Order: sequence, then structure tokens, then C-alpha cells
Amino acid sequence: MSIEVNKSPDLDSTINERDFESRAGFLETMAEQVSAAINNARIYEDLKKTEQNFRNLFKMHPADFLLMDIDLGGGGAPEQRA
Repeated sequence: MSIEVNKSPDLDSTINERDFESRAGFLETMAEQVSAAINNARIYEDLKKTEQNFRNLFKMHPADFLLMDIDLGGGGAPEQRA
């Protein structure tokens, strides 16, 4: 036994368009999220490589290094910069 359903072509078209727009919006959002995640992963990997390069540079260099935090923003002695 089969049942035949007659649909209005306009109604069917409207439902399909809404469904498509809804899915397209969802897929666009997902694509943006995936793109951002891939970009963040690349940036993180680049940062790790750069950090490792600096660590290797310090380990392999025969001279000792002195690291200082220098404030170049004001000039003069610290007491004078209040």
C-alpha cells in the first residue's frame, strides 16, 4: 500500500531554500572556526620552532649572555621619571 502526498511546488521550494540557507550559514560558521583553529595551530608551531632556535643559539654560543630588561621609554634616572 502506498500513500501519495501532493505538495505545493511553492511550499516545497520555500522549505528547501530555508533549509539550504540554514545549512549554508552553519557551514560558513564551521569553516571560519576550522580556519581559525588551523591558523592558530600554525602560529603556535612557529612560536615553538622560534623558541627552540633561540634556546639552541644560547646553548651553542661559546660566550656567556647577560639578559637585561631595559626601559627605553622615558630617559633619565628612575627617580626622575615619577
